[in-house]
Amino acid sequence: LGPIYAIKKAAEDNAKSEYDAVYQKNQPDIDRLRTERNDVSNKQTEELANLKRVQYDGLLARITALGNLSEYQTEEYSPPATVNPVPRDSASLAADSTAGQMPAPPQKAERPMYKSNAMYYATTALFLLFLTIELAPLLFKIFTEAGPYDIKIQTQEEEVRSREIARISRLNSEINRDIKIVAGENQNIAEKEVNDNKALLQMLSDGQAALAKEIVDYWKDDQLKKIRQNPEKYFVNLKKEEDAP
Repeated sequence: LGPIYAIKKAAEDNAKSEYDAVYQKNQPDIDRLRTERNDVSNKQTEELANLKRVQYDGLLARITALGNLSEYQTEEYSPPATVNPVPRDSASLAADSTAGQMPAPPQKAERPMYKSNAMYYATTALFLLFLTIELAPLLFKIFTEAGPYDIKIQTQEEEVRSREIARISRLNSEINRDIKIVAGENQNIAEKEVNDNKALLQMLSDGQAALAKEIVDYWKDDQLKKIRQNPEKYFVNLKKEEDAP
């Protein structure tokens, strides 16, 4: 065992003492984190055991799963940094002169996430597919010329339209005839009422004329009776009337 072994042995002992000191210092945190990890793992296992799985294996589900599986991450590592060891004794410093600096563990940088667009493209493709299927007959019909079938359909439509127009015309004629009949009946009733009123007025006029004739006849008879009884008086009255200017 030479002097170099003694220097390396001293450096090893110093490093082990530092490791033990750091380990004893961090051991409570390590135990706590291990306990939390075990608790989370047990809870996750219990939740997965109680999770009710459903049959979700359709086309969209598979495309979604494929998109989730196709997500990838990129990791960028920072260049390894060098850290100076904790100051040690002269033996450690001598060992550093021969061994150099201790490289620090590589530090992982933030990992950006790149999500797949498989679901978006699949949905767009299905939309375009259904749109094409729905519009294909219409576009085919628009860009093709009219054939015998179209002419036959148009002829039938014109026949149906003509029959409906004729039926509407007959219906209008029947309605007009009914209106004329009702108007004629009302006019006949009005004329009958007018004729009845005229007959009644004529009867009243005839009655009044008969009454007037009876009165005149009665007055005439009375005057004749008076003249027969005293004709001289009647003649004297006539002479007075003739002598009056």
